[in-house]
Amino acid sequence: MSIITVNAAGTNVTYSIYRKEANRAVYIGPANTDLVKDQLIVNSASPKQSASSYGNRRSSVNYLSTLSTSNPDGTSTAKDVKCEVVVSIPAGVTFAQLK
Repeated sequence: MSIITVNAAGTNVTYSIYRKEANRAVYIGPANTDLVKDQLIVNSASPKQSASSYGNRRSSVNYLSTLSTSNPDGTSTAKDVKCEVVVSIPAGVTFAQLK
């Protein structure tokens, strides 16, 4: 299974499954190497019921990319940039309610 996104130029970018664990999947893009990260990380945690609530499903998508940044001394360094979207939805909420 892969994930297809569209970059700023309007071109499709395909992320292929790299690793799956219990509630986490890591997808890598075409620019990913041992030194440069181009990854999408998808997490999902099941709701935990308590006496007064059915709990919330917590999901997140992280985009991780390595970019070159300038330093005050005139050199440049590769640093990771992370963009994360987190969602917490109470158990029992329907898709229609979310819309």
